[in-house]
Amino acid sequence: MSFNLIAVIPKVPVMFRVAKNVIAAKLAGINLEVTEATPGVTNADPAYKRNCSPLGGFPVLQTEEGYLFESSAILRHI
Repeated sequence: MSFNLIAVIPKVPVMFRVAKNVIAAKLAGINLEVTEATPGVTNADPAYKRNCSPLGGFPVLQTEEGYLFESSAILRHI
């Protein structure tokens, strides 16, 4: 199984919402590709809000069935 996680990756501190999903995927043996996003650029596109996250937030999980937003929903899916 393979997914793409679109997330803001700050250098310091580690964004715990992204980290908990990455850790859960590794423990579950799921290949999770993390794509770095730029706040104010990536989520400014109307297509992002329409398709990925209505509030323009991060992280967003891209699956074969569509997108999941909110880190806790992503964690449950993993």
